Formats: sequence, C-alpha cells, structure tokens
Amino acid sequence: MNFGKYAVITPVVHHFEKEPDWTWTLKPTTSRDEIEMAKFMTKSGESLTWLEIAFREIALSFGGTNIEIDKKPILHPDATVAQVEAVLAEMTVDMVTELWVVVGEANPFWGPRKPQKAQTETSS
Repeated sequence: MNFGKYAVITPVVHHFEKEPDWTWTLKPTTSRDEIEMAKFMTKSGESLTWLEIAFREIALSFGGTNIEIDKKPILHPDATVAQVEAVLAEMTVDMVTELWVVVGEANPFWGPRKPQKAQTETSS
C-alpha cells in the first residue's frame, strides 16, 4: 500500500565492509514488524541477549542478499524469520553486528542503542 508521504518504500542495500561485493537488503519495516518485535520481546519470558534481539530485528527487516555458498544463495528474498535467523547464527559476531548497525540506521527504533550523553546542568 502507498501511504503517501508516510510511505517508506525504499529498501536499504548494504555492502559488507570486508566483502564489498556481498550485499544485504533491508526492506522497510512496518507496524506489523513492530508488533512482531514487541511480541518477541514480551513472550520470551526471560531476558534476551543483545544478539537474540539483533537476530530478530535483522530477520524481520530482511529483504534479500546476494551471498552465495557453492554458487547457491544462502537465502531467498522471501525467507522466513527462522531461516534468516539460522543463517545469522552461522555468521561471525562481526557480520551480525555490522548488519544490526545498518538496521538501526534504517529504522531509528531498532538497532543497537547508542548511549545518550549525560546532560550536565550548569548553575548560574
């Protein structure tokens, strides 16, 4: 659907820093994705690690990749969340972290949280 000026229709294509020929595409996230993420965060019943949160955010925003192993794509653009998370589990932490930063740049409500600078009050 096109929601006019509210529409986010441009996917983000990321080129990996150490393998610039490899790309990972992020589709724009929707409120449906936000609901899925919120359910994941509350239904787990236990504390989630930052890596589990990263996996889910990356998987929910997955739009495709050109990475191949033995000339076969590692994922199809219509891969399920479970399929994407299974591939992420085989990646190095550096790769996952790089992708998670891109997720945060594409969606300001997701991705690693940057510590906010402490505000200092000055007395007059």
